[in-house]
Amino acid sequence: MKIKKAFTLIESITVMGVIAILFSLSVPQLFRLRDRNSLQTSLTTIVSLIRQQQLKAMNSPNLFGIHFSQSQYVLFKGETYSESDPTNTITTLDYPIQLSLVRFPSSQIVFASGSGEIVSFDPNNHSFIMEDTENHDLRLVEFNSLGVPTYIQY
Repeated sequence: MKIKKAFTLIESITVMGVIAILFSLSVPQLFRLRDRNSLQTSLTTIVSLIRQQQLKAMNSPNLFGIHFSQSQYVLFKGETYSESDPTNTITTLDYPIQLSLVRFPSSQIVFASGSGEIVSFDPNNHSFIMEDTENHDLRLVEFNSLGVPTYIQY
């Protein structure tokens, strides 16, 4: 009589149970990774748009800037932010991402035409924090007078 080699039902159920336990332990980590990527993606986007505004100012006789509030930021043209200007580009941050401790005069950065330097740069007020309010993850972004951002992670 030949002996057939195969897995028994109990062995198969045990392996499936171990796989299910490992899967259930890894899923929360995947969600945390997604949330962390959401903060990093939002931060990369805002810094990219700030740099874009700076390049516009460098290649134009006009000033360009960005105005910050807690849940959105607005790209604008001119010396100061005007809420009623139809050329403004408003970007709303996705929950749970928000801006906090915006430390710029009038909550805005304005870039000089030609040079792209920050107009009326204040060495004591030149940063903002982007925060994931659910995971309490923070990123501080500071700028030098030339408008170059630097990142500091908490």
